[in-house]
Amino acid sequence: MAEAVRPASDADIEDAYRLAPMQSDMLVHSMSSPRSGAYVQHAICDLREPLEPSHLEGAWQTVIDRHPILRTTFRIERERRQEVHRRVDVPWAHLDWRELRSAEQETRFDAYLEADRRRELALERSPPMRLALLRLDDAHYRLLWTYHHALLDGRSVHVLLREVFDRYDAVASGRDLKLPVPPPYRSYIEWLERQDAPGAETFWRTALEGLGAPTRLPVERARSSAGKDDGWGIAELTLSRQSSDALQRFAGERRLTLNTLLLGAWAQLLSRYSGETDVVFDTTLALRGDRANELREVVGLCINTVPMRVRVEPETRLSEWLEGLRTQWLAMRPHAWLPLASIHRASGASPAERLGSSLVVFEHAPLDLLLHDDRKGWAARAFARRSTPSHPLTLACFGGPELLLKMAYDRSRYEASTIEPMLEHLESLLEGAIDAWDKPLREQPLLTPSERQRILIEWNDTARNFPSCGCVHELVAQQAALTPDALAVESTESCLTYRELDDRSNQLARHLAGREVADEALVGLCLPRTPELIVALLGILKAGAAYLPLDPGHPAERLQHILRDAAVSIVITNEELAQRLGGAPLQSVVLDADRREIARESIADSNHRVDPEQLAYVVYTSGSTGEPKGISVPHRALTNHTLALAERYAISASDRRLQFVSISADVLIADVFPVLISGGTVVLRPEGDLLSIADFLRFLEQRKITMMGIPSVYWHEWVEAIAAEEAVALPSSLRVVVSGMDSARPELLATWKKRYGKRVRWFNAYGPSETTCTATTYEADLSSDTELQIIPIGRPIANVRVHILDAHSRPVPMGVPGEICIGGRGVARGYRNRPDLTAESFVRDSFSDNPNDRLYRTGDLGRYRRDGNIEFLGRVDNQIKIRGYRVEPGEVEAALRRLPHVRDAVVVGHGAGNGRRKLIAYVVISGYPSAADDLRAQLRRALPDYIVPAAIVVLDALPRTRNGKVDYAALPPAELGAERTADGIVAPTNALERALVRLWQELLEIPQIGTRDHFFGVGGDSLLAVRMLNAVSRTYGIDVELAIFFADATIEGLAEALRTSPETEGVTTRRRALRRRALRA
Repeated sequence: MAEAVRPASDADIEDAYRLAPMQSDMLVHSMSSPRSGAYVQHAICDLREPLEPSHLEGAWQTVIDRHPILRTTFRIERERRQEVHRRVDVPWAHLDWRELRSAEQETRFDAYLEADRRRELALERSPPMRLALLRLDDAHYRLLWTYHHALLDGRSVHVLLREVFDRYDAVASGRDLKLPVPPPYRSYIEWLERQDAPGAETFWRTALEGLGAPTRLPVERARSSAGKDDGWGIAELTLSRQSSDALQRFAGERRLTLNTLLLGAWAQLLSRYSGETDVVFDTTLALRGDRANELREVVGLCINTVPMRVRVEPETRLSEWLEGLRTQWLAMRPHAWLPLASIHRASGASPAERLGSSLVVFEHAPLDLLLHDDRKGWAARAFARRSTPSHPLTLACFGGPELLLKMAYDRSRYEASTIEPMLEHLESLLEGAIDAWDKPLREQPLLTPSERQRILIEWNDTARNFPSCGCVHELVAQQAALTPDALAVESTESCLTYRELDDRSNQLARHLAGREVADEALVGLCLPRTPELIVALLGILKAGAAYLPLDPGHPAERLQHILRDAAVSIVITNEELAQRLGGAPLQSVVLDADRREIARESIADSNHRVDPEQLAYVVYTSGSTGEPKGISVPHRALTNHTLALAERYAISASDRRLQFVSISADVLIADVFPVLISGGTVVLRPEGDLLSIADFLRFLEQRKITMMGIPSVYWHEWVEAIAAEEAVALPSSLRVVVSGMDSARPELLATWKKRYGKRVRWFNAYGPSETTCTATTYEADLSSDTELQIIPIGRPIANVRVHILDAHSRPVPMGVPGEICIGGRGVARGYRNRPDLTAESFVRDSFSDNPNDRLYRTGDLGRYRRDGNIEFLGRVDNQIKIRGYRVEPGEVEAALRRLPHVRDAVVVGHGAGNGRRKLIAYVVISGYPSAADDLRAQLRRALPDYIVPAAIVVLDALPRTRNGKVDYAALPPAELGAERTADGIVAPTNALERALVRLWQELLEIPQIGTRDHFFGVGGDSLLAVRMLNAVSRTYGIDVELAIFFADATIEGLAEALRTSPETEGVTTRRRALRRRALRA
């Protein structure tokens, strides 16, 4: 029997007994978030009939007198019980809105409903419910019933409303309504206490073994934008009657339920969105439906929420998988009564995290349909329910002639533009199951036909009919014939006109032919940054050979390794650099030594025909094994890239483009060829580093530079100099800046816009060397005030296609991360002399009708924005799992860079798995001596606890490669952990921490607690957390919300929350003084 706890002094109490676990969880949530509307429910009855309000009040009072749960109050802090009162008077409000127009009535009702939701329900003083009757017309009323969910579940609301209006109708017609005495809610509590708790705990421990963390949807808003649109949103989708009937028949034929189909569709959606094959979400079960008769008629909260763990194996057939899901559901039901807190403990998951971040609920029909099925004569009455969700994302499915999918979402975490497609994807999975019954899960349809059309076709409609002359050296020769005396190449030492460039490259091509350099022979090119470099590039291409650029500044050992690996037989260099190449090539053309011999060659074009599919160049990049690998690019790709960029940047004969980066980087082709085919001038940067941003800008002004492409890291330095007012004015000639080679920082783009406005076009360029340098570009809207969280990499250039795919090569929905895969004319041949790597990364393009087309799998993570632009999110292989969560280091890096005084940041993983993996952040700080703990405290306000780095290392600068990318191998090791006492407990460092330690020791009844011990790890639970925070509020006059405490449930975290909290309004002078004294300590 449930233990009765009757206060002898209170004659009003009829009964008292324990709380059901679900009630306890709901009440704790409500108390920890006052005025949030948590678990406040509304039943709305629209009554288009003449009404006698006194009869309606009488009917309600009779129903309240019959059902103990409607006369129940709750006590939480000490004995955790519910008390049934002998008599209660529920408050009524009567409002007359007849003078308002219909539209005004609805607007006012919505506002009234929202205000009512935020009004606290008195849990301890009177039953947490109230009633309001609004008169909208002479024969039109609206009844609003507000109640706390801890009182009632959905079935009980249906039963009670039916009984209320049955009694009203009986009184109105002079009839007597006799109903059997209902079983009290106590009987449900007694049933719970008879269950086999150890057996249920064993079941859940086994079911959840190895589950690390909730399934996190990657379509959540960035944390920095959270809070801008508070409240809850609702999105709905109604399946057609035809689809609903088909699903009903399909479920019946397969001996499944609609609930099983819904759970299966949601599990697949979570898996496809998150990339996980082991997903978990919460679901709510009714505990009376298939139980003994003693529970069938109980009115109260007879439900429980439990985690549903589902393994989504892509190769498993849908039929087999759904049958297994049904079996899993049936095996779970006998143990579904166990309190969620007990299930959580059995799972071994972190105490501060709920297992399910989404909730799925299936109801056989909406409230209105249920009541009208019961009472056919109630056509003038309409019924609806509204509630405040308990999860950030709640999916409810209502049966009936037309299935209704309803998604409630937290607006601070999700946008409507994300939720609406999610419902469409759910519809695709549900309807697609009928035709894909015997197909594997990986073939189940997710995208809608219109979305597939948009993503695969419309956003890849990049076809351009460029001139078919074939190769870039031919295009440059044509330009030389048009403008022979125009300046083509310029350095600080010398320059060449187009005629001189064409003539000298023709001579070099003939010289190479005389040296028996054959078609596609690979010619090494190791020269300083002078006009001779450009001559050599064109001469090699005109000879039908391919060039391999080598940076003279690289170590000799690396240069010699590349020459051997690429099997180069001849190299073009000068006398000084030839000695560094170590004799690896069999032949060499030493330009200064061979100058006279080359000058004797004819300046006429040899007209050597080069096929567009011939090799144009090989460029070496770092390999995942630590050894550089060569990428072979054909003329077809080089020509398309050249023409596409000339069009994208609107390059003309008046342009002067700065050649900035290392000559061994493939960006060289973007700096040189689009300008030369357009009649402009390539301006070579002087060797050696420019001393300062001011020197750099003066150089641009002196040389009249109109456009340039620079590494993002250098652009960052430029903008930081602007912010510090160290930079001189923007060069008057400059019209285009292209940032690339690494992620550009959005907060610096905001500074750039503020300083320079629309004076200069600004682009973000992206592209792996395997797809010919540039695959996508994004032009920033410099007139917009919108602040970007991530600067997109844009859309594909001409004749290039981009697909974002999951691990099974399926297109992912908009907003969902996937691997960036690139097709079209820019795709390279592959890796030189590495057929194994080529086959792995260059795959058949299944989205093309041409069987010879290939896709390059970049290994980069990206996602589509709603406008078709792509966001770069980092590397697939850089993803880190922390406490079971998949973490993108880029997300943490972006959060760090948004902090004041943090100039740059990089985040890496540290340690092995099995829960020991940690995040380490390396930051560069300017003008602020910030401690690592201070930065972590700031991060906790924007990021969940598991994603806050365990250590933050402050550096003067991030180590960089010569191309400006972060050199991860050069990052210094980080020391994890803090100083501890001999027994491993971190001692308090001030009076506030010491006071909090004493409070925890008393509350948790344990002798020793450290300031970094986790509250839940030392015996705390949600109810104890509420009691503890109430005690903190009484002592310091500050209300710390439960959610804030959960973010860092340690003494250190709580002390920081207290120190940074604004003083609560209305706190007495004595309490404010006490607070000031305590917090100063």
